[in-house]
Amino acid sequence: MALVVKVFNALFKIIEKLEYSVLVVGILAMAGLSCVNVASRTFWGHSFASVEEINQFLIIAVTFIGAGYAAAQARHIRMSALYDLLPDTGRKAVMMLIAGSTALLCFVLAYCGLHYVETVRELGTRSPALQIPYWWVYTLAPLGLLTTGLQYLLTLVRNLSSAEIYESFNHVEHPGEIPVSAE
Repeated sequence: MALVVKVFNALFKIIEKLEYSVLVVGILAMAGLSCVNVASRTFWGHSFASVEEINQFLIIAVTFIGAGYAAAQARHIRMSALYDLLPDTGRKAVMMLIAGSTALLCFVLAYCGLHYVETVRELGTRSPALQIPYWWVYTLAPLGLLTTGLQYLLTLVRNLSSAEIYESFNHVEHPGEIPVSAE
C-alpha cells in the first residue's frame, strides 16, 4: 500500500502544479488584458473584442481547473454541521463516501462534457472575434472535471490507506479548525 500512496502522491503533485500554473497564468492574463482594454478604451476610445473573448475563455479555464485545485487544497465548499457531530469512525466513513461519490460524479460529468465537446466540434462553431473553435475552449470543462474527480479519488485512496481522516490527499482533518489562507 505504501507504493500505491507514493505513486498517487507523485500524481497529486503533478496535477497540483499544472492546476496552479493554469490558475496563476489565467488570473494574471485576465487582469493584464482587462487593464490593456480599459487603457485602450480610455485613451483611444476603442475596446478590443478579442480581449473580451479571451477573458471569457480564461474564466472557463479558471473555473473548471480551479475546482480541482480547490479540492486538492481542501478549500471546496462543505456543509459540515452534521458531519462535525459524528465520531471519528463516522466522519471517516462519511469522508470516504463523499470523496468516492464526488469522484464518480465528476467522472460522469466529464464523460458527458466530452460528448458535448464532440457535438460542438461537429457543428464547427467558432468564436466571433478570434475564430477559435469553441470545442477547444469547451474541452477545459471535462478536463477540469476529470482533474477534480482525480483529486477526490486521491482523497479516497488516502483515507483508505491511513488511520487519519484526510480532507484531501495531503490535508489531514482538524475538526473545528478555521481554515487559514493558502501558503
